[in-house]
Amino acid sequence: MNSVFFKTAFLVLITFSGFAQDKGKNQISVSVGIFPTEDIAYDMTTRFFRIFVPSHRSTTISGECIFLTYKYFVSERFAVGGAVGYNNDAMRGRYQLWEAPKYNNKTFTMAGEVDFYYMKKRNLSLYALGGIGFFFVKSKYYDNSSVIATGKNLDITMQLTPIGLRFGKSFGGFAEVGYGYKGIVNMGINVKF
Repeated sequence: MNSVFFKTAFLVLITFSGFAQDKGKNQISVSVGIFPTEDIAYDMTTRFFRIFVPSHRSTTISGECIFLTYKYFVSERFAVGGAVGYNNDAMRGRYQLWEAPKYNNKTFTMAGEVDFYYMKKRNLSLYALGGIGFFFVKSKYYDNSSVIATGKNLDITMQLTPIGLRFGKSFGGFAEVGYGYKGIVNMGINVKF
């Protein structure tokens, strides 16, 4: 009786393909974020005070950003790493000279990140992400076709992503919803090795 039970259990178990463990693995991602806010502290403070003091000037989050991210899985639930990104059309915020008819803000972002995985299935993962780092912004202000002012600034930035969804095994895609330097929505592809 035991022999039949163990043979049947063995045959059933070998038909299920087990999924690989992630601890000790690396992951590289390329992504595009929409509606990034590099200067998140300034943006949140400004929006808070506008509740009480209305203003006709509004900070906008605009453009798309491109990111390259590296992660190392220190355990099955946690991954740590860093991200570098570029935004060709950065947030207006405090960098815009309001009298200038045209502006151009470019930002370069570097940040450390931590991922926490809520759920891991064979081809599907649900996670949260937090990141903090700095961004460098280079601004140019135009009047007609000549540059009338330039500016440079270095400041702290953050990313808070409560929901991220990854699908695929070694090669996969992902989508994240959050707020900060990677945007409100960040999507891309990644590879684990």
